[in-house]
Amino acid sequence: MNPRNARPLNDRIRPTTRLLGIVVLLLGAIAILTACSRAPRDPFPLVDGATPVKLAPGDEVQVKIRYFPDLNETQIVRPDGKIALEMIDDVQAEGLTPEELDEAITNLYEDKIKNPIVTVICRTFAAQRVYVAGEVGTPGEVPLIGRMTAAQAVMAAGGFDRVTAQPASVIVVRQMGGKQYSKKVDLSDTFSKDPGEPFYLAPMDIVYVPDKMIRKVNLFVDQYINRLVPAGLSYGHTLPSGDTVGYSPPGLGAR
Repeated sequence: MNPRNARPLNDRIRPTTRLLGIVVLLLGAIAILTACSRAPRDPFPLVDGATPVKLAPGDEVQVKIRYFPDLNETQIVRPDGKIALEMIDDVQAEGLTPEELDEAITNLYEDKIKNPIVTVICRTFAAQRVYVAGEVGTPGEVPLIGRMTAAQAVMAAGGFDRVTAQPASVIVVRQMGGKQYSKKVDLSDTFSKDPGEPFYLAPMDIVYVPDKMIRKVNLFVDQYINRLVPAGLSYGHTLPSGDTVGYSPPGLGAR
């Protein structure tokens, strides 16, 4: 070997050390992801249909203060969940019932005016709706009126498609507390003598009726969107029942 072409030992070792470092980082990341995937999932948050209605962005709220008509306001709850009132500025409204907002505003006005008597009226509930998709007559938005069940929402959306729908594997997706939950609901006995316990919906729920040609629920996302998601990406969500709603690139199988 020509001494002029020989590299110092440190220069030859440094690339190998870097490669080993990258491998260690990758293995660590894989271990963390594996541990997270095995972590217990939160139970699906059920509602009984009698849950108090809470305010949400887009709701129209009227605030009246007896003996102080100049302070009366009609406000739309902003995207940040607040409304703005005279003398007390921003007030948190999202997540409160009208009664709870009434109490909060009364407390804020106590050091501004004498003996405030506040009335809060919600004129419109923008979030009182659910969405029904999949194998139904008219997929789309359905107003959430009173205590609505998943079966009632499907009927409001035109009912199950008699040829393609799979009522036994209806999926309900719910956003609550900043988290997303999914649950498989069996609606195959909706019109039987013993339909079972009703499954009540919450505002903004998504009810998805899959196609009966989908052999397993954990493949439905793959069958519907594998041509829309770039290669190399994957998505998965495990249902409490053990079924999985997920997508994986062709050839990798459902997760």
